[in-house]
Amino acid sequence: MQLITPFSLEELKAIAQERQAGKVRKYLIAEDVLPMVNELSEKEAARLAQMIIGKLARI
Repeated sequence: MQLITPFSLEELKAIAQERQAGKVRKYLIAEDVLPMVNELSEKEAARLAQMIIGKLARI
């Protein structure tokens, strides 16, 4: 049986190990996250867009 999760194997390992000092991914500009956004399904990309629009509406 294959389980579906929104997390990659690396992310699941990081979650299990909790926060540790050392290498941290840092996203500074939109182009930093665009490759990950391109991997999202259309539904998840739409959810992300709604979250961003919601955040901008509160500014």
